[in-house]
Amino acid sequence: MQSFLRDLEGSARGNVLLVTHGVVVKALYLIFRNASISDIWNPPFIHGTSLTVVENDHGIWKIVKEACLAHCE
Repeated sequence: MQSFLRDLEGSARGNVLLVTHGVVVKALYLIFRNASISDIWNPPFIHGTSLTVVENDHGIWKIVKEACLAHCE
């Protein structure tokens, strides 16, 4: 995932949509939070169709919206 993020930083322009499974989102959370793999099952739970929005500002990743289900209501 770290390699993917480096590639994304080097090539992406504008907004990027990633569609993936919840475990991939959880792995990204660990990277963004500099957390241990032992924390992977800590909250939040990633529901199917949940939305997570992340911004990158000059190599700094920030989670803007986390596991949002508002669009399902």
